[in-house]
Amino acid sequence: MKTKVMAKLLLVGTFIVIAGYGLRGHELLIALVLSFLFLTVLAKVVFAMVARRRGGFPPRRGGSGPAGKPVPRPPTARPPALSASAQVGHGPTA
Repeated sequence: MKTKVMAKLLLVGTFIVIAGYGLRGHELLIALVLSFLFLTVLAKVVFAMVARRRGGFPPRRGGSGPAGKPVPRPPTARPPALSASAQVGHGPTA
């Protein structure tokens, strides 16, 4: 998810830089473009706040719950036994 957000920020930043180079010397147009970007970001923030207050966003396609949460394993009767070749002896060292 962090990669997706980084890509969006990079894309918007690139758009702002390109718009700035294209509108050099046109202060009124720059003011209009930056006002539009500000209002767009403000609308997204307000939408996110309202959506969270009403119970959150709908679950994603990957299922519910965070992706990094470990899944508990079912209990077993006893741990697996080691084979004879894997047993290690701790005898005295000379």
